[in-house]
Amino acid sequence: MINVNRQANDFRFGGNTNIGTADAADDRLLSETFFDNGSLDLVMSVEAPESIVVGRTGSGKTALIEKLNEKQHRAIDINPDELALGYLVDSTLLRFFYESGIKMDMFYKLLWNHIFIVQILKVRYNIENEVTRLSILDRFKDFLSGNKGRTEAVNYLLDWGDKFWLGTEERVKEVINKLESQVQQSVGADAKKAMPAILDLGVKAEVKNDQKMTEEVKLEIINRGREVVSRIQTQRIQEIVRLLDTEILQDRQKRYYITIDKLDEGWVNDDLRYHLIKSLIEVARDLNNRISNLKIVIALRRDLIARVFEKTQDSGFQEEKFNSLYIDLRWSPRELESLLKLRVDKMISSRPTSRQISMKDILPGSVNNVPPLEYLITRTMLRPRDLIIFFNLCAKHAAGKPKIAASDITQAEIEYSQSRLEALQYEWGTDYPNIGTLIQFMRSYPASFTVGEISKKFRDSALELLTRKLSIQDEIYKIISDKFSDEEPNPMVESCLAVLYRIGAIGVRPVQSHTVYWSFKSQNSTIPSFNVKSVYYIHPSLWATLNIKPVDSKIGIYG
Repeated sequence: MINVNRQANDFRFGGNTNIGTADAADDRLLSETFFDNGSLDLVMSVEAPESIVVGRTGSGKTALIEKLNEKQHRAIDINPDELALGYLVDSTLLRFFYESGIKMDMFYKLLWNHIFIVQILKVRYNIENEVTRLSILDRFKDFLSGNKGRTEAVNYLLDWGDKFWLGTEERVKEVINKLESQVQQSVGADAKKAMPAILDLGVKAEVKNDQKMTEEVKLEIINRGREVVSRIQTQRIQEIVRLLDTEILQDRQKRYYITIDKLDEGWVNDDLRYHLIKSLIEVARDLNNRISNLKIVIALRRDLIARVFEKTQDSGFQEEKFNSLYIDLRWSPRELESLLKLRVDKMISSRPTSRQISMKDILPGSVNNVPPLEYLITRTMLRPRDLIIFFNLCAKHAAGKPKIAASDITQAEIEYSQSRLEALQYEWGTDYPNIGTLIQFMRSYPASFTVGEISKKFRDSALELLTRKLSIQDEIYKIISDKFSDEEPNPMVESCLAVLYRIGAIGVRPVQSHTVYWSFKSQNSTIPSFNVKSVYYIHPSLWATLNIKPVDSKIGIYG
C-alpha cells in the first residue's frame, strides 16, 4: 500500500509547471506539441490559393506561421518591424500626395513587389554583401543578354538593387527616397524651393513661411507627383516576375515561402496604413498566382482585415474576390481537447514518474458538476491561447499537489476571467476605445437575459456614462448619445448588444432556436436577426470578473 501511494504521488505540479506560453513566438513547446487542425497542409501547398491566415487574437495564427517556417528551410520570414510601415506613414511626401487625392496604389504595389523580389533573390543566391551582389548581376548579364525584356530586368536590378544585402527597412527607405528624388527633379524652380517644406518636418517654421506654397506651386507638385507615380515602369517588374518563375526558381522541387506575421501589433487607426496593407495583399496574391514555386503567407487579425477593406473600398471593388485566399482559423471543442492533451502529455513526460500518468489522472472528476474539460473549454472563446492560459493558472494554483483540484480551477478562474476582459479591451480597443466600460454595464447581470429584463439597468449605466466627461467619444458613445431615450430604451440597448456580440462578449439564441450563436464561431460578426424575446448569454469567460451567476449547464453554450 505504501508503495502504491508513493507511485500515485510521483508527479507533482511545480511552481513553474506549464503547458506553454500565450505567445507562440516564445513557446518552447510549440515544435513538439503543435496540433494541426487541417490548416498546415493548406498553408504549405503552393498550388492552393489560400494564403491569408485569418483569425481572432489567440486563434493560432503565429503558431501556424512558426510551424511553416520550421518545416520549410527555404521559408523567408519578414519581421513587420522591418517593413518600416512607420517610415512610410511618416513620409511627408507620401502624406502630402495622399491628402491631395493622388491615387498611390501603383506605387505601393511597386514597393511590395520590390521588397519580395529582392528578398527572394537575396536568399536564392545568398547575397550578403556588395561583392556577391555584383557577382550575381554579372551572371544575370551573361544569361539574360540579347533579349530586351531581360535587359530591362537587369536594369531594374542595377537601379534598385544597390542595397540587396541590407535589411528590408533600408530597401523600403530606398524606394521612398527615389520617389522623392524623381519628384524633385521633375518640378520647376519655384516648386523646388517649396519642396523642403514638404519633405522635411524639421524645417523651421520661419523657413516654411518663406517657402509658403502658392496654389499654382502646390498644383504643379501634385501633377508632377501624379506623373511620376503613373510613370513607374511595371514592365521591369513583370519581366523579373516571369524570370523568377521560368528560370530563377525553375527547380520545381525547391519551394520558397515568404511569411509575414504580426502586422496588427501596435496598430494605429490610419487610412494610409490600410491602403498599404491592401496593396500588400494584392501583390502577394499576384505573385502567388504567377510564380509556381513561391507562396507568400500573411497572417492578419479578422477585425483588422475587415477594417482594411472597409477603409479602402472604391468603385467596383468586390471583397468576395479575396475570400478564396483566406485560411480561417476556427477550433472545435474536440480539437482544443486534443491540443490540450498533447501539451499536458508533454508536460508530464518532462517529469519522469514510476507509472504512466494521463491527463485524466491530474484533473478532478468534475467542477461544479461539470466535467473538467468541458468546464475549461466553455470558458474559452474556442481559441488555443485561452485554454493554455487557463490551464497554466490552474497548474499554478495546484503547485505542490499531484493533481488539480476543483477548487484550484475555480480559484484560477478569477484571475483568468480578469485577463480575458483585459484581452478583449486590447483586441478591440482600436474600434471601440470605450469597450471596457460597455462590458462593465453587464456587471452582476444574470448569465442569460432578454432585452426587457435588463433595459432599465442598462439605461441607468448609459445615463451615468453620458454624464461623465469621456476623453474619447467613440462609436459606443455615439450609439448611446444618439439613441438614449426615456420612453424607448430598447433601440439603444439592442445596438450596444450588437457591439458586445461582435467582440464575443455575448451570444444570442433567437426565439424557437436551440442554438446559441457566437461571433467567433462564424465568419460573419453581424448579430443574427432577433426580437425582444431573443435570449442573450454572457460569455462564461467573463462570469467570474463580472460577478455573474452561472447559467444552467444543460443549456449548452456551444450546442
